[in-house]
Amino acid sequence: DILRTNEPVLLDTSAIGPGDLFEHIISHKAYESLDNVILETELKAQELFMEVLSNTRVLTIPEVTKEIYDIFLRITKTKNYLDAQSNISEKTISGKSSFLMKNREIIDSIIYNLKKMQELSSISELDIKDSSYKTFVEMIKKIEEIFHIKKNNNIKYGYKDKLWIKDTDERLVAIFYWICLNSQDSENNPAIVSADWDILNLIGASSEVFLSYNLSKYNNKLRDSLIKTNPAVYILDDKNIGWAKKFSLQTAKEKARNAYNCSIRKRIESLSEDFKPFFEELNNQ
Repeated sequence: DILRTNEPVLLDTSAIGPGDLFEHIISHKAYESLDNVILETELKAQELFMEVLSNTRVLTIPEVTKEIYDIFLRITKTKNYLDAQSNISEKTISGKSSFLMKNREIIDSIIYNLKKMQELSSISELDIKDSSYKTFVEMIKKIEEIFHIKKNNNIKYGYKDKLWIKDTDERLVAIFYWICLNSQDSENNPAIVSADWDILNLIGASSEVFLSYNLSKYNNKLRDSLIKTNPAVYILDDKNIGWAKKFSLQTAKEKARNAYNCSIRKRIESLSEDFKPFFEELNNQ
């Protein structure tokens, strides 16, 4: 339904990635203790989103492709560890329990699908060199620095011993705005799809800043493009594969306000002053 009503559709890694798979796998030391239902649910989700990734309306960014490949490598490494723990080799496979082998086969399929998704994602990449996109990235990073919207998902994705710092969310949101700006002369309605509430909160907080009263004399081009394109944000339901909740920019803004307190919102005025030169230049392009 999303692909029928929106174009282009920007996909986040969390929409096609492992969900809680990392958290589940790294907490177990043997194939037999893995939850067969969780593994099969992940496999079902992957098969659905491989089909989605093949759609010509879908776009990703290089950072998403890299994250998918990183997930592929880490689950491959985990599988090798589980093989070693279970003493599995070509000689010993026939003597292993059917339950163990079923879980191992599902993980094999998950790994194969991840490699395929990485290839499909690379085909769908939108790699923007435009200076306005780079400025959007920096502005959204600044907003995150002040609002502290993003949550630390290191443990969920298997990073226990080090701080895993990445800016994929900020880049996705920046591309989202860039797409809207460059779709205003078409009949397209862009959308972004994620399973990560950080994406929605970043869009909500950034739109509150970018469309603030303090920038009303300078943000005409962006404001007009957002009105014209009427973009949507879809957050996937992790309990029901294939279902998502739709948010407009307004409802994203209202939802995001729960992620930061009122005192931080007072910083919007100072941020607006910092961002004025960019919006003035954007209007003159």
